[in-house]
Amino acid sequence: MAVRLKREDEGAVPKRLMEGLRWGIVGAIPGLILVLLAQFVIEGEMQLTVGAPGTLLAIAGALVGFTVGLRRAARRK
Repeated sequence: MAVRLKREDEGAVPKRLMEGLRWGIVGAIPGLILVLLAQFVIEGEMQLTVGAPGTLLAIAGALVGFTVGLRRAARRK
């Protein structure tokens, strides 16, 4: 596997991993928007009802996005 990764990309980070990271960032954006709204715009008890799910959504979105990115990169090869 190490030889295959080395052939894929001579750079420091393999292309498939970079694709997964890009999609992970995209997946986390909706949750991050909710967290930022709760932090800077919404006041009072609504902060908890918007911010906490936003954090979970950001984590889940990042994981799903990372997986999608890896699969898309694997399909291209």
